[in-house]
Parts: sequence; C-alpha cells; structure tokens
Amino acid sequence: MGLTSDLESDVKEVFAMRWETRVGEVVPEAEHLRLGNDAVTFEEAAILLYAHLAESTALVNAKKNHFAAEVYKTYLHCAANIIRKNDGVITAFDGDRIWPCSLAILSVPMPAKAPSTLTMPS
Repeated sequence: MGLTSDLESDVKEVFAMRWETRVGEVVPEAEHLRLGNDAVTFEEAAILLYAHLAESTALVNAKKNHFAAEVYKTYLHCAANIIRKNDGVITAFDGDRIWPCSLAILSVPMPAKAPSTLTMPS
C-alpha cells in the first residue's frame, strides 16, 4: 500500500473505534497516555491554562539575545512556581509558553493595574 492508502485506512479505523472512558484522579504522566480513543473524565473540573509571555517576539527582535533569554527564564521560573504552589501540574513548556493543568482552581491575585514599564537594556 502507498502512504495515502495507509493514512486513509488509519483514519477510518480511528473513526470506527468505540471510545473507552475511565475516571481519572490525577493529571496523567506522558507514559500513561494511550494512543487511540481513550477518554479520561474527572469528578472535579480540570483546568487548562495557557500562559504566554506577551510581546515575546518583539522582545527577541529588539533586545540582546542574553537579555531576552533571561526574561524567558525568569518568566517561566515564576510561572512554574506559581502553578506548582497552587497544586497545578505542568504538562509542557513550548518556547515562551507553559501548559499547566490543575484539578483545583488556581486563585492567583491579579494586580489592580498594570505595573509601570520596565526599562530594558538594548
């Protein structure tokens, strides 16, 4: 069979499969994930948070590499600690993004107004 036929067969198989549903109590580790029609439900609502560093492309384009890297590292460090402190589980890092999941609501206070603009070295 050619690639097209193989892919068409695989897609048909996925759509023909029945979904298996199980109750979960924790966010699964990567090694516990199964390929196929496997669904996990939670008694509590699972919360997915997409935390992205605003204006990160402009930062990289306008500032020195080491400075941009320091901003990324400190942002991800602080975000990861806030997430873990609130019982969240980090499922992935992707550049300037962090993908946490939590079975509890993250209650992180937001500032009343935006902080003053920082002066960044060029």
